[in-house]
Amino acid sequence: MNIEKHSVDNLNATITINISKEDYHDKFKAELKKVAGKATMKGFRKGKTPQSVIKKMYGKSVLAEVVNETLQKALSGYLEEEKLDILGQPIPSDDQDGDMNFDVNNLEDYSFKFDIGLTPDIDIQGVSESDTYDIYKIDVDDKVIDEELENAQKRLGNQEHPDGEIIPNDILKIQAEELDGDEPKKDGWASEFSVLVDSLTEEYNAEVLKLSKGDTFTFDVFKLEKEKGDDYVKKYLLNVPKVEEGEEEPVIGNMFTGKIIDIARLKVAELDQEFYDKYFGKDEVKSEEEARAKIQEYIGNHYHNQALQVMYRNIMDKLVAETKVDLPAEFLKKWLKMTNEKLTDEEIEKDFDGFLDNMKWTLIKGRLSKQFEVEVSPEEIREAMANKVRSYFGQYGMDESYVNEILGKMLQNQEEVNKTYEELQAGKLFTKIGETVSHIENKISLEDFNEKVKVINEKQQPQ
Repeated sequence: MNIEKHSVDNLNATITINISKEDYHDKFKAELKKVAGKATMKGFRKGKTPQSVIKKMYGKSVLAEVVNETLQKALSGYLEEEKLDILGQPIPSDDQDGDMNFDVNNLEDYSFKFDIGLTPDIDIQGVSESDTYDIYKIDVDDKVIDEELENAQKRLGNQEHPDGEIIPNDILKIQAEELDGDEPKKDGWASEFSVLVDSLTEEYNAEVLKLSKGDTFTFDVFKLEKEKGDDYVKKYLLNVPKVEEGEEEPVIGNMFTGKIIDIARLKVAELDQEFYDKYFGKDEVKSEEEARAKIQEYIGNHYHNQALQVMYRNIMDKLVAETKVDLPAEFLKKWLKMTNEKLTDEEIEKDFDGFLDNMKWTLIKGRLSKQFEVEVSPEEIREAMANKVRSYFGQYGMDESYVNEILGKMLQNQEEVNKTYEELQAGKLFTKIGETVSHIENKISLEDFNEKVKVINEKQQPQ
């Protein structure tokens, strides 16, 4: 066997692999023998089919498989031995003969040509101690703290069922009957449902705020709540069952009389020790002043982490924009077409600039990971994937044995494993970069910061 590499330029090369019949002859005979030992053919006992018959029926496919296996082993071995840093995978050269003559009776020598794209040298600037990046310092003002404290009081509050007057934010349970004029309709539609007072249209909101538990009022069920369509009303207010194919939907009028049979009202938690212990942990906070300080710390840490992510994104964008990376564009287009048969040339051209940016970032990230000695262990990948499962199914109270069962299946998905590896690698790399470069703090309001995050997220959405 003979393998040669011919450099086209700094970014492209051709590998020629010459396979002689001696390279695969013994393997071919051995594989034919295996097939003969398993073959069951009419007129012959199992394993006793003549070699000539086996060769005639299966020889060509076995030969093609053996030659291809020999080729792939030689190609991968050569790339590893020569330590060639390539982009994508080798692709058959345009002048490669696509129709090989696999003559099982006259074994031949074969020659294969592959085009490869070579990874370029990259000079990466912008990640040293002398490089400076802006990081936002979010102003957590009293308004933000007030809102979080009020929300916490609501979350940890209790629900009451008063008998008195109705007030905003109450939830009303209504026993409704269809009307015929001013009277309940005989055999008319009846339903029981709950609505939030603040969701009612202006007319009915004003009316119910004058009522108490046990009172009745008349309403158009399709105009009771704001911005609710007919399908919603039928399903959630009228409780109309799903109509099977061939059945007719019941005819129901608009006007109903409703009796308020229950009022549910949230009583917010008092700012006392019981609330502080539930929200912050036992004896962590003793006063409102301490509670506000702790909330400011929580929110500050949360938005500091978000500010770091924004800075990391800006660093990535700068590195991609300013790092010169020459790429073998024509090779990459051919590789994309070969590995994504459904892609048209027009689609490849349309998205190619974005693909090149992603390729540039992948190369930059790889080089920087070596520079900063970023490593991701199999144990870290496993634990990260396990945490994804726990996070996703945590609401169901899943025990660890079930987590491990799902995790086992996920670990068999190489695409999911690679994705998790990339996430961990990027996270570790950005942490190292963030610890290396210098920062300049820019104060910003929470509202303005959220707007900037929104703009970044919109840019990342596919067009």
